[in-house]
This record gives sequence, structure tokens and C-alpha cells, in this order.
Amino acid sequence: MIGDLRSVTITGGLTALICLTAPQAAWAQQGQPTTGAAQAARSCEGLQGLTIEASRMALPTGGARITGARTVAASEPGKVGYCSVDGEIRPIDPKGFPIKFNVALPDDWNGKAMHLMGGGWDGFVVSGSSAVVGAEHLPTPLARGYAAFGSDSGHEYRTPDWQANDEAFENFAGNQLRKTHDAAMAIIERRYAARPRLTYATGGSGGGREALYAADRWPELYDGVIAFYPVWSAVGAFSGWIDNAQALASPGAWSNPAQQAAISRAVIDRCDGLDGLVDGLVGDTGACHVDPASLRCPEGKPPSDDCLAPAQVAGLVRAYGTERKLPFRLPNGVDRFHAYNVLNGGAQPRMGKVSPGGPITSDTNFGGANETAFGAVLSDPFVRFAVARDPSADLFSFRADGSAAIKRRMIYLARRMDVDPTMARFVAKGGKILLVHGNSDQVHSADWSDEFHDRMFKAYGPGKGRAHLRYYRVPGFGHGIGLRHGAKFDFQADMLSALEGWVERGTAPADLTATDDTPERNRRTRPLCEYPTYARYQGGAPDLAASFRCVAPETGREGSRP
Repeated sequence: MIGDLRSVTITGGLTALICLTAPQAAWAQQGQPTTGAAQAARSCEGLQGLTIEASRMALPTGGARITGARTVAASEPGKVGYCSVDGEIRPIDPKGFPIKFNVALPDDWNGKAMHLMGGGWDGFVVSGSSAVVGAEHLPTPLARGYAAFGSDSGHEYRTPDWQANDEAFENFAGNQLRKTHDAAMAIIERRYAARPRLTYATGGSGGGREALYAADRWPELYDGVIAFYPVWSAVGAFSGWIDNAQALASPGAWSNPAQQAAISRAVIDRCDGLDGLVDGLVGDTGACHVDPASLRCPEGKPPSDDCLAPAQVAGLVRAYGTERKLPFRLPNGVDRFHAYNVLNGGAQPRMGKVSPGGPITSDTNFGGANETAFGAVLSDPFVRFAVARDPSADLFSFRADGSAAIKRRMIYLARRMDVDPTMARFVAKGGKILLVHGNSDQVHSADWSDEFHDRMFKAYGPGKGRAHLRYYRVPGFGHGIGLRHGAKFDFQADMLSALEGWVERGTAPADLTATDDTPERNRRTRPLCEYPTYARYQGGAPDLAASFRCVAPETGREGSRP
């Protein structure tokens, strides 16, 4: 059965009329959608215990059931009344794991749906009441009237050995997106006696991959995507994280946390003013060229918190400053992994509290007392469980071309997990994509999003490319919201309104503004500039977007202040 799962996952375009069974009456016999709080409550409670037949879902499952349905009152200003529905999609494999999901059904539905994605290795249920990335202080899709849904992708992330189950990994790779979508659509149709007229998808990092993946594989189901710092070529990115971990594990290569912060400060000090304003943000990354040798301690001085030993400089360059070719081309055309925006954007390298070495444990994992380099935390379970399928495999001696079997597995994983950056069928149906990536991303270079943009524009030309994709690079914006790990701009912007205007009214995004949601920085604003342009200061109040203009990059200047 697991082999059958693999054979159907790459075949997009399947359309299924989903029929659900209820204890007393078929859902197809329901009339018009209910209205009013009392009717909504009755309708919500009536969902409890209902099931979705496996034969009515597009991909193989053991069927699905609703495990909980409760009415949530609009108890605060800006909140909405809704029905929160929990459910699970049963696996085919008796040893597999259910896909747990949540659907939020507003009392006053706008006729649209939002698929909310997870991130990282997933493993947590994404609530339908969640916000769009970068809009945590704005009305959520649910508050705007969307029926919104998300899942845990089919496992709970406690230990990485869930990847040893084929069905669980295939769900994580992408199958869970279609399964969750189908279950949610059936529940939405039961609640409102209608299917959504439009469906969007959004997420960040691994969730950005999922949003693009869903639209790429099943374009007939989605109309628009908002993707933040997406890991759209997962196997390419993992290859980079493997190399990062191996580089930092070399003797003397790792830098301590104080040195990691000093590296970022040195680059920002050198390149901050290239965009016309000294504000702690590197806007003109194309003109920022910092010689790694300048970070080395003066001769005769031992390494300290503000300078590096020669081996540390070499480790920094290898782990963060070098674009490297892959030993083979991946199915989506990726043939390299990109350098990080450390030496040209001021991103703070995320090397952790201790040097990488050995399998990841709870102590060296994210949040552990001895958290190690990000690349090692992510790539260790990938190598052991997803690629080698051997818990004893060693990350630090791993080579993608180490054997024919490993190469075949890497290519298979890329075929299953990765996105085609031309998005051919999504573009053909008229789909729209908003893509956002920060220059200070500590773990996934914005150059990956540059490649996504460049390859789409190469495929269709700039005119048609801009008709389907708008990409914005944001100075100081890191990987995730907030000012963690050296980020300098706490991004907030209403990207959903921009997508709605583009898809629903044909109004292409223009004059978008982002807010740095940091009180001590006066909640400064900056224009969102469409790549490859950047925001250059023109004079006036430095905290206002109106004082900047989006201009074409100037390359070749030395990294120094004007």
C-alpha cells in the first residue's frame, strides 16, 4: 500500500466530489447554509462524530472523522464567532500516524478558504484561527471571514524516528496537503452547503514550501499563495545545511555566540549606509562586499569576542559565504546551494551555543541547554532517517554522491518534496504568488528566493513573470517573526489584502509598506521594494516609508558608508 502512495502523489489535478456520512442523514440532503448565532451553534455541534469516507478522498487514506466541534463566541472586539472543528485522517498503514487537523468556520463566511501551513518538520496542529506570517497584529483570515484550516502533517514531532514510517514521511513530503484540503472542503461544504469560491495558501519556511507545493501540484484547488522565506527546494537546502554542519565541525571552525553577533555587527557597520541612511539595516546587498579577512584578529592577538582566529574565518567562509555546486542536478533544475546573507546582508550566523558533532539530542536540539548549529539540528535527522534510513548514519561523514543508492534516494526525495519554480500549471490557470524574504535570514539565504524569481522570469519573460509573481526582499528581516537571532526588522505587513486585490479585483500590488513592529524603533516603516530594487533613503523623516524610493541596485562599490 505504501508503494501505491508514492505512485499517486506526483499526479496532480485530481478532482473528487467528497461525500461525508452522518449517523442520521446524508450531507448532500442539507439545504441552504444556516445563519445566526443559534443556528450556527446547532450546526457546529452537529458536526461532532461525523466521518469522511476514504473512497471519497483523492489520495488513499483510512477515512477521516471529526473528533471535536465546539462553538467559540465573539467575546472580544475584533474577534468573530466561529465553529472550531478538530479531526483526524486515518492512515493506511496500521503502524502509521493520523493526520490531525483543525478547521475554523466563521459564523459569517465570506465564501473563501485559507490553507494555513506549518513549518520545519511540522508535527503540531496548525489552528484555523492562526495569523498570516508577518500579520500577527492584523485581523486573521478567520477574523476576515475565511474558513481556515491546517494540520500537523501526519505526525507529532517528539523524536525524529517518525520518518522511518513511509506513509508518515510521504504525508510530510506533500500528501497531507491534499488530504487535509479534501477533508476541510468536505466540512466547509457541510457547514455552508457550498464550496469556497476562492482558496488561498500561506506559510513560512517549510510552510512556505508547502504553500507553493500545494499550488504547484494541485493548481486547480488554489488561486493565490503568500510564501515567506520558502524552502522550495528542500533537498537543495538540506544539502546546504549538511555542508554547513560539516564545515563548523572542522577543528577550530566554530565561533561562539558573542563572535557570531560581532560578525553581524562588523558587516552592518561596513555596509549600513550604502542605501543612504545609517539605520542598522543593509538595504543594498549588491554593493556590500566585506572581506572575511577583516574579521581576523590582529597578528599576535588571540581570538576574542570581537575577532576571529584564522580557522574560524575559514569556517565562516566555508559554512556561510560559499555557494557550492551539488554533485548532481535535482529534478526541479537546482544544481547548487546558496551562500548565506552573512557577509553581504549582515545576517547573524546561527552557529548555536556549542560546536556541532554527533547525533542531535534533546540537549543540542532547538531550545536545548547546548543547542548547536541550525544546519546540524535540521540535517542530522534528515540524513539518518530520510536519506540513509539508518539511525546510526553519521551526518559528518555523509556524502550525497557516496553511493548509487544514496544518490537515488536524494533524487527521489527531491522529486517528492521540491517545487518547480516555473509553477507551470499554476501560472497557466492565472494563479498569483506573493513572495517575501529577509536579507537577515539566519538559516535560509534570500538567494534561494532570488533563484525562484529568476527562473520563473526566465521561463516566461519579465512581463508574464510579474503577472504571476511579486517578490520582496526586506532588509533586517530574519527567519521568523520578531528580533530573534540578530534580526533587525520585526516585519509586519498586510500581504493578504494585497493578494486579495490582485486575485479578486485585478489590482496588482503597488506601494506596499512594511512596519518594524518595535516600539523602541518608533515602529518605523519602509517601502516593500520589488526585487531586484531596494529602498534608498531620499531625505526626510528616517522612520517613514515616504522618505525612501525603490531604486535599481548599484553593484561594484566597495562596502563603505557614503
